[in-house]
Amino acid sequence: MAKTEEQTYAWRGYNIPVAWQEYQGQQGVIFDVLGEEEALRQLAELFEHRAVDMGNFLGYSSSSSISRRMSKYGILSLGRDNPRLPPRQTRSLSRPVDPETPSSYASGLSPLAASIIELLQKHRESIYSLEALSVQFDRSLPSIQKAIEELRAARYDLPDMGDAEGGRVTLAPPAIAQPNEPLVLPGWGTTEIVAGLVSDTHDGSKFQATDELEATYDRFAEEGITEVLHAGDLIGGPGIVGYRGHLWETIPECEGPEGSIEHAVSHYPQRPGITTRFVQGSHDDWWRLKHGQDLLQEVCERRPDLICLGRDTARLQIGPAHQTRVCLMHPDSGSAYALSYKPQKFVEGLLGGTKPHMLIIGHYHRAGWFPMRNIETLLAACFEWQTPFLARKGIEPVVGGFILRMVLDPDGWIREFQTRFLPYYYREGD
Repeated sequence: MAKTEEQTYAWRGYNIPVAWQEYQGQQGVIFDVLGEEEALRQLAELFEHRAVDMGNFLGYSSSSSISRRMSKYGILSLGRDNPRLPPRQTRSLSRPVDPETPSSYASGLSPLAASIIELLQKHRESIYSLEALSVQFDRSLPSIQKAIEELRAARYDLPDMGDAEGGRVTLAPPAIAQPNEPLVLPGWGTTEIVAGLVSDTHDGSKFQATDELEATYDRFAEEGITEVLHAGDLIGGPGIVGYRGHLWETIPECEGPEGSIEHAVSHYPQRPGITTRFVQGSHDDWWRLKHGQDLLQEVCERRPDLICLGRDTARLQIGPAHQTRVCLMHPDSGSAYALSYKPQKFVEGLLGGTKPHMLIIGHYHRAGWFPMRNIETLLAACFEWQTPFLARKGIEPVVGGFILRMVLDPDGWIREFQTRFLPYYYREGD
């Protein structure tokens, strides 16, 4: 297969055509589909004749089977580091450099930075000292430090390990604890607050309720609302990551990470004077958890009206004395049979003295208001129609947004609370 401009995804430093994802780990399936000789020639071109990588991609435990097949057809078989071919270079994300659109995702990594990130991705739970990396790659400490800074500039999530000299490095593990300091929101210090609420907009999904989301932001603008809270999953996530079948539920422009960024920047609703503050949900974080890069960081840099409050959960303080506590969260568990069960369990699990006055929950694609334990608890609905994944789970999504009105006292109590739900209904053929 000739290399074209088709959509690709990164695998161990190679840019693999998305159409080949069905062959990954399936051993001889590609030979049945393309024919053995043709498949081997295309694989050799894609993997630079490295039989080890060809075998690993197809799911073989040894490269000997691939090498024997290549010899049968006179196809050159090389080792991974054979000097007769130029060394592989891993790109942070594959996209040609566009000097008019500055973006760390557009630039390829240096060979040293690429080798370091490949090592960290392979051993996510390990912590490496810079000295160990220096020995591993036979490079000086300043070179290692420069490569680490290059990776951080490329949005790789390399947390500070507490060393003042920056002497240890690791990729943030999936379960890394998030800072939970309360955030005082500017402009939310009044007695009466009116705000918009949306959730699970899944930008880039073929099933996104795009027109309905735009209409909701129009309504917010008409009502004079300047602040919108978003309970997570602003994007649907690149099609090449996620659950089985997610690729086929994603528009072609968003199959890769670059397209997901560009689409969110250009298509998420934007209205003069309206700021949307969101927590990152599970779909927002898929690429970071797999590859270490935070896609929404760049989205926020290019869209100042979008402000990330943190991953999964944000604790906010609002009201005239900033004493009213609001918790915005995007959990990751499955739906329950009863609509109120999940909110009830979350509220029951809160420690005394830590309860918020309001709890807003995304993720479940359901809508509801439940006053429990003196907490105004909301399920924040969604803006994505039923996907094949939700159909398999037996989940009917509720599409719509909220307008919230609160009257607060200096002690933090919510004296009046009104919700207006803006629902939308699916009609086949619309």
